[in-house]
Amino acid sequence: MALEFGINGNKPRRCVQTVTRGWGDCKDKATVIVTLLNEIGIPATFVVVRTQMRGALPSKVASFAPFDHAIAYVPSLDLYLDGTAEHTGIEELPRMDIGATVLHVGPRGAELKTIPLPPADKNFLDRNVQARLSKNGDAKVSLDYETAGYTAAEWRRRYHAAATRRERVNADLGREFPGLELANGAPGLAAEGLDDAKLRPKLHVEGTAPSFARREGDQLSMAVTTGFRLTPNYASLSQRSEDVVILAFTELRDTYVVDLPPGSSVVAAPMPAKVETPFGWYSIEVTTAGDKVTVKSRLGLRVARVKPKDYAAFKQFCAAADEALSRRLLVKP
Repeated sequence: MALEFGINGNKPRRCVQTVTRGWGDCKDKATVIVTLLNEIGIPATFVVVRTQMRGALPSKVASFAPFDHAIAYVPSLDLYLDGTAEHTGIEELPRMDIGATVLHVGPRGAELKTIPLPPADKNFLDRNVQARLSKNGDAKVSLDYETAGYTAAEWRRRYHAAATRRERVNADLGREFPGLELANGAPGLAAEGLDDAKLRPKLHVEGTAPSFARREGDQLSMAVTTGFRLTPNYASLSQRSEDVVILAFTELRDTYVVDLPPGSSVVAAPMPAKVETPFGWYSIEVTTAGDKVTVKSRLGLRVARVKPKDYAAFKQFCAAADEALSRRLLVKP
């Protein structure tokens, strides 16, 4: 809770007072974390934050006014800890903190910094899709998801309650797999890591997707890469006068394994690609073995802000990535 009355709108309460009461705001929780760590011999400092939602720091005038949040920092581990971020693991931060301007307040003075983007191995959404395709385009599917980083806390929050988990998973996946019907009971939906912030959330889903492939003449067409597109989200304008702000992009890792109907032939597939740029990366690998087609794709960004002078090049990267990942698998059953 934010209790910004009088002097405590800027001054944290003492650690002992917050612990005794059992509640506090972000400043109070950061003070508790810093105090407890220092007491057990782990140096930690107080950090005030201008969250991403408030934009870049507009002035260099000394003031706490531009800042709207407070967290803790452990120098020996280069680790930021947000005490108000529910469902967030020790190596995770909420999206509003990533790329934010922060002021480290320590015994030797203050230092202005930026919270860096986490590496891809700590910030990803990994999806494995196994589909047994029928000649009419229906498919029996098995979906395995694993996530870490920003999305992990969001998944713990959304899918934590067992009473609503099946309904929410079915609604969320149904946007990409229209008409998806989960199998009954435990085989239809299993979850891990939703109760423990130290573990990566995992979901296993089985069911039937009646519109997995659409019929185009005598062929079946299906998406076998991520449905996320960069251009509509980040580069839809012809030019920019202000920065493009990318709020914590999660690397997307997809693996599709499609078992085709016996006797089917592959008419077209996504083109293999592997592209690395200063803005990000994407890759596609395609393998065919008998009636089985495997497509692995990756999409990631390594920038949180794009200046207007770099926008044209960024827009080209987005368009190239979208084109490569938009190509569908075409088969003739």
